[in-house]
Amino acid sequence: MALETLTRDEMNSFGDFIMSPYFNKSHILITLFDQLKKHHPNYTNPKLTKEKLFSAIYPQEKFKDKKLRDMFSKMLGVLEEFLVLEDIRNYPLEEKTHLLNQYSVRKLEKHFEGLAREMAGLMEKITVKDSDYFYNSYQLKKDTRVYYETKISLGKRGELYSGITDEIHSFLLYFIYKMLHYYIEQINQQKLYKHEVSFEFVDEISGYLNSHDIENEPQVQALYYCLQMLRTPEDTGNYKRLKKILAGKETLLNKDDLNFIYIQVYNYARERSIEGSEEFHKESFEVIKKMLELDIYPREQVYMTSQTYIIFVSIGLQVKEFRWAENFMEEYKNRVSPSGKNNAYNYCKAIYSYRKGKLNDALKHLNNVKIEDFYFYIRVKNQLSRIYFELGEYESLVSLLDTFKHYLSSTQSIPDYIKTRFIDYANFLLRTVNARESGDNSQMKKILREIANSPIFENKSWLLEKVLEFINPK
Repeated sequence: MALETLTRDEMNSFGDFIMSPYFNKSHILITLFDQLKKHHPNYTNPKLTKEKLFSAIYPQEKFKDKKLRDMFSKMLGVLEEFLVLEDIRNYPLEEKTHLLNQYSVRKLEKHFEGLAREMAGLMEKITVKDSDYFYNSYQLKKDTRVYYETKISLGKRGELYSGITDEIHSFLLYFIYKMLHYYIEQINQQKLYKHEVSFEFVDEISGYLNSHDIENEPQVQALYYCLQMLRTPEDTGNYKRLKKILAGKETLLNKDDLNFIYIQVYNYARERSIEGSEEFHKESFEVIKKMLELDIYPREQVYMTSQTYIIFVSIGLQVKEFRWAENFMEEYKNRVSPSGKNNAYNYCKAIYSYRKGKLNDALKHLNNVKIEDFYFYIRVKNQLSRIYFELGEYESLVSLLDTFKHYLSSTQSIPDYIKTRFIDYANFLLRTVNARESGDNSQMKKILREIANSPIFENKSWLLEKVLEFINPK
């Protein structure tokens, strides 16, 4: 029932709304509302039955299900009107735009001019700009121009049209802002689903931004460099330009944009880190700390995602910030989505114990992780493979790797790039175990060269280290 979603204050406001004759002329609806309000928001209460509701509304009639359903339908219609008005109140400039239009239609010149000046003053005071701002800025300029077109003779409209360039600029900033969002979202989705990304207009957008001074539009600047960073990841210059904007002007971005852009920065730094960049190991950690400071990170509703929790701990451990990682695990474990909290916490305890050299403790924590999806299956098997290797339990390790490779190859839901990353790791680790068991130093050197020259795969730097330890024992 839609009424369930209303807060107590909203329910009271809706009560005032439904009792207003302007919005509702049915006394029956008011009676129905009064009965429902007594049980708000628990409408599954067994004491609240259709029969009792009907009897309260129509005490002299026998129960008729259709008649009650018709009244619920009418109440939904009134509720929808209420929700629309409540939503409009969240956008005061749009509300004033509708009023400005009415002043124009009714030819109330003084009212129009006064409201237009008021709106322009409000726009000037806005420092945190977003798509709503750019659209409202364009809309106000357009509405003002169209209004005065009817007031000025054709021969005197030159001055009026001289300002149309500014109107067009506002429209283009709105268009560019939205398109940059779309481009970035498409690139992100392409990593998960196979599809072609359409970059139509991107060259025109680049040309326009490069030929105009947009120093006062850090929102557009940040999105532009964010897109360039994702399109040409090998050029770290765009990453640095974006970081510079965020460091100096992050207070000028709304929280949604800040969250959106920082997630791109975080993913970029993490991917460069996975590729083996020492610089980006530390960068990833610094970005994480900043995201936590700003309270912006990937969420499921109000909760931190279990994947985010695990990755943040992993990166902290990677740069050997053990105390930070331990404090983070404890402080944030109850902020993780309840459905994944225990698994995420146990897995993080396992990788923490592993990094501290407590391999048996790591095994105990891994045993407490429930395999609920392929992400946790891969994580657990990956961690077990490293523990078995370091404990010298090669028979168990070979069996695990065979099962692991079969699972990766046969599970259709796993993205191809993840399959490739882990299958390459499993193959190299299996060859390393066989060479180690046979004591074949020349084969181990060959494996070392192949690993060093191969594209990035999971645990590449770790495996290189282990192979080198065999070739050059301390």
